[in-house]
Amino acid sequence: MSKEVKVILIVIGSLAALVFLVCVGGAVFFVMTIAHQVGATDPASKARTAAKIATFELPPGYQYLMAMDMGFMDMVVIAPQGSVRGAFLIELQGIATPTIGESDDQIIASMQQSLGRSSRCSGTTTIGNDSIETAAGKTIVLRAIDCNSGSAAGSTIEFGHIPSKYPLGMIMAIGSPQTFDRRAVHELVRSLR
Repeated sequence: MSKEVKVILIVIGSLAALVFLVCVGGAVFFVMTIAHQVGATDPASKARTAAKIATFELPPGYQYLMAMDMGFMDMVVIAPQGSVRGAFLIELQGIATPTIGESDDQIIASMQQSLGRSSRCSGTTTIGNDSIETAAGKTIVLRAIDCNSGSAAGSTIEFGHIPSKYPLGMIMAIGSPQTFDRRAVHELVRSLR
Protein backbone atom coordinates (compact mmCIF):
# COMPACT_ATOMS: atom_id res chain seq x y z
CA MET A 1 0.00 0.00 0.00
CA SER A 2 1.37 3.41 -0.95
CA LYS A 3 2.13 6.14 1.54
CA GLU A 4 -0.65 8.40 0.14
CA VAL A 5 -3.31 5.67 0.56
CA LYS A 6 -2.21 5.08 4.16
CA VAL A 7 -2.47 8.81 4.93
CA ILE A 8 -5.95 9.02 3.33
CA LEU A 9 -7.14 5.98 5.30
CA ILE A 10 -5.81 7.47 8.55
CA VAL A 11 -7.53 10.81 7.83
CA ILE A 12 -10.84 9.08 6.96
CA GLY A 13 -10.59 6.87 10.04
CA SER A 14 -9.87 9.89 12.26
CA LEU A 15 -12.84 11.80 10.82
CA ALA A 16 -15.13 8.78 11.32
CA ALA A 17 -13.96 8.45 14.94
CA LEU A 18 -14.53 12.19 15.50
CA VAL A 19 -18.05 12.04 14.04
CA PHE A 20 -18.81 8.99 16.20
CA LEU A 21 -17.60 10.75 19.36
CA VAL A 22 -19.65 13.87 18.57
CA CYS A 23 -22.78 11.73 18.03
CA VAL A 24 -22.22 9.77 21.26
CA GLY A 25 -21.52 13.00 23.17
CA GLY A 26 -24.68 14.61 21.79
CA ALA A 27 -26.77 11.56 22.70
CA VAL A 28 -25.33 11.46 26.24
CA PHE A 29 -25.99 15.20 26.66
CA PHE A 30 -29.60 14.79 25.44
CA VAL A 31 -30.28 11.79 27.72
CA MET A 32 -28.68 13.51 30.72
CA THR A 33 -30.73 16.68 30.11
CA ILE A 34 -33.98 14.71 29.93
CA ALA A 35 -33.05 12.54 32.91
CA HIS A 36 -32.25 15.65 34.94
CA GLN A 37 -35.56 17.29 34.09
CA VAL A 38 -37.66 14.16 34.56
CA GLY A 39 -36.06 13.50 37.91
CA ALA A 40 -36.09 17.12 39.06
CA THR A 41 -37.44 17.54 42.57
CA ASP A 42 -37.55 21.34 42.55
CA PRO A 43 -41.23 22.42 42.69
CA ALA A 44 -40.35 25.90 41.36
CA SER A 45 -38.81 24.49 38.15
CA LYS A 46 -41.86 22.25 37.66
CA ALA A 47 -44.12 25.29 38.06
CA ARG A 48 -41.99 27.25 35.54
CA THR A 49 -42.35 24.45 32.99
CA ALA A 50 -46.12 24.35 33.59
CA ALA A 51 -46.32 28.13 33.10
CA LYS A 52 -44.59 27.74 29.72
CA ILE A 53 -47.49 25.51 28.61
CA ALA A 54 -50.47 27.51 29.88
CA THR A 55 -51.66 29.75 32.68
CA PHE A 56 -53.81 27.77 35.14
CA GLU A 57 -54.26 26.95 38.80
CA LEU A 58 -53.59 23.57 40.36
CA PRO A 59 -56.76 21.95 41.72
CA PRO A 60 -56.84 21.93 45.55
CA GLY A 61 -54.95 18.94 46.95
CA TYR A 62 -52.84 18.45 43.79
CA GLN A 63 -49.12 18.88 43.12
CA TYR A 64 -46.66 18.76 40.23
CA LEU A 65 -45.31 15.24 40.05
CA MET A 66 -42.97 15.66 37.09
CA ALA A 67 -41.99 18.23 34.48
CA MET A 68 -40.05 17.90 31.26
CA ASP A 69 -38.75 20.70 29.03
CA MET A 70 -37.44 19.48 25.68
CA GLY A 71 -37.43 22.80 23.80
CA PHE A 72 -39.96 21.77 21.14
CA MET A 73 -42.29 20.29 23.77
CA ASP A 74 -43.03 20.89 27.43
CA MET A 75 -44.92 18.45 29.62
CA VAL A 76 -46.05 18.50 33.22
CA VAL A 77 -47.73 15.73 35.21
CA ILE A 78 -50.03 16.58 38.09
CA ALA A 79 -51.18 14.12 40.76
CA PRO A 80 -53.07 14.19 44.06
CA GLN A 81 -50.80 14.94 47.03
CA GLY A 82 -49.75 11.74 48.78
CA SER A 83 -51.23 9.49 46.09
CA VAL A 84 -49.79 6.20 44.99
CA ARG A 85 -47.65 6.97 41.94
CA GLY A 86 -49.70 6.41 38.80
CA ALA A 87 -53.09 5.98 40.52
CA PHE A 88 -54.52 9.12 38.85
CA LEU A 89 -52.58 11.58 36.71
CA ILE A 90 -53.32 14.75 34.78
CA GLU A 91 -50.84 15.50 32.00
CA LEU A 92 -50.53 18.83 30.19
CA GLN A 93 -48.46 19.13 27.02
CA GLY A 94 -47.42 22.06 24.90
CA ILE A 95 -46.05 21.07 21.50
CA ALA A 96 -44.48 23.28 18.85
CA THR A 97 -46.52 21.64 16.07
CA PRO A 98 -48.89 23.94 14.20
CA THR A 99 -52.47 22.66 14.01
CA ILE A 100 -52.99 24.23 10.55
CA GLY A 101 -56.58 25.31 11.13
CA GLU A 102 -57.83 21.99 12.54
CA SER A 103 -60.99 22.21 14.61
CA ASP A 104 -61.12 20.98 18.21
CA ASP A 105 -63.17 17.97 17.02
CA GLN A 106 -60.44 17.04 14.50
CA ILE A 107 -57.71 17.42 17.12
CA ILE A 108 -59.66 15.29 19.63
CA ALA A 109 -60.23 12.61 16.96
CA SER A 110 -56.49 12.65 16.16
CA MET A 111 -55.64 12.32 19.86
CA GLN A 112 -57.98 9.34 20.21
CA GLN A 113 -56.44 7.68 17.12
CA SER A 114 -52.99 8.30 18.57
CA LEU A 115 -54.00 6.57 21.80
CA GLY A 116 -55.10 3.57 19.75
CA ARG A 117 -51.95 3.51 17.59
CA SER A 118 -49.72 3.58 20.65
CA SER A 119 -51.79 0.58 21.88
CA ARG A 120 -52.30 2.30 25.20
CA CYS A 121 -55.99 2.17 24.47
CA SER A 122 -56.87 0.23 21.33
CA GLY A 123 -60.48 -0.56 22.23
CA THR A 124 -62.61 2.26 23.63
CA THR A 125 -66.10 3.09 24.74
CA THR A 126 -66.89 6.81 24.59
CA ILE A 127 -68.51 7.94 27.84
CA GLY A 128 -69.25 11.41 26.54
CA ASN A 129 -68.02 14.90 25.76
CA ASP A 130 -67.94 17.61 28.41
CA SER A 131 -67.99 21.29 27.41
CA ILE A 132 -66.23 23.50 29.96
CA GLU A 133 -65.78 27.26 29.87
CA THR A 134 -62.32 28.53 30.83
CA ALA A 135 -61.58 31.63 32.91
CA ALA A 136 -60.68 33.32 29.60
CA GLY A 137 -64.20 32.63 28.24
CA LYS A 138 -63.21 29.90 25.74
CA THR A 139 -65.27 26.69 25.64
CA ILE A 140 -63.16 23.52 25.78
CA VAL A 141 -64.51 20.09 24.86
CA LEU A 142 -63.10 17.12 26.75
CA ARG A 143 -63.77 13.57 25.55
CA ALA A 144 -64.11 10.89 28.21
CA ILE A 145 -63.53 7.25 27.26
CA ASP A 146 -63.24 3.89 28.96
CA CYS A 147 -60.30 1.86 27.72
CA ASN A 148 -61.29 -1.73 26.96
CA SER A 149 -58.00 -3.11 25.59
CA GLY A 150 -54.35 -2.19 25.25
CA SER A 151 -51.84 -1.36 27.97
CA ALA A 152 -54.30 1.10 29.59
CA ALA A 153 -57.19 -1.41 29.67
CA GLY A 154 -59.51 -0.85 32.63
CA SER A 155 -58.72 2.88 32.76
CA THR A 156 -60.84 5.95 32.26
CA ILE A 157 -59.22 8.65 30.13
CA GLU A 158 -60.36 12.22 29.53
CA PHE A 159 -58.53 14.41 27.03
CA GLY A 160 -58.85 17.52 24.92
CA HIS A 161 -57.26 20.45 23.16
CA ILE A 162 -56.57 23.41 25.47
CA PRO A 163 -55.46 27.01 24.90
CA SER A 164 -51.69 27.06 25.26
CA LYS A 165 -48.67 29.27 24.77
CA TYR A 166 -47.61 26.61 22.24
CA PRO A 167 -49.35 26.10 18.88
CA LEU A 168 -50.79 22.83 20.25
CA GLY A 169 -51.83 22.36 23.87
CA MET A 170 -53.33 19.15 25.22
CA ILE A 171 -54.65 17.78 28.47
CA MET A 172 -55.04 14.10 29.28
CA ALA A 173 -56.12 12.58 32.57
CA ILE A 174 -55.94 8.85 33.28
CA GLY A 175 -56.89 6.66 36.20
CA SER A 176 -58.94 3.67 37.20
CA PRO A 177 -62.70 4.23 37.43
CA GLN A 178 -62.26 4.29 41.23
CA THR A 179 -59.45 6.90 41.31
CA PHE A 180 -60.48 9.06 38.34
CA ASP A 181 -61.16 12.63 39.57
CA ARG A 182 -63.26 14.36 36.90
CA ARG A 183 -63.86 17.30 39.26
CA ALA A 184 -60.11 18.08 39.41
CA VAL A 185 -59.73 17.89 35.62
CA HIS A 186 -62.67 20.23 35.10
CA GLU A 187 -61.42 22.67 37.78
CA LEU A 188 -58.04 22.85 36.09
CA VAL A 189 -59.62 23.48 32.69
CA ARG A 190 -61.96 26.14 34.15
CA SER A 191 -58.93 27.98 35.57
CA LEU A 192 -57.16 28.26 32.18
CA ARG A 193 -56.47 31.88 31.20
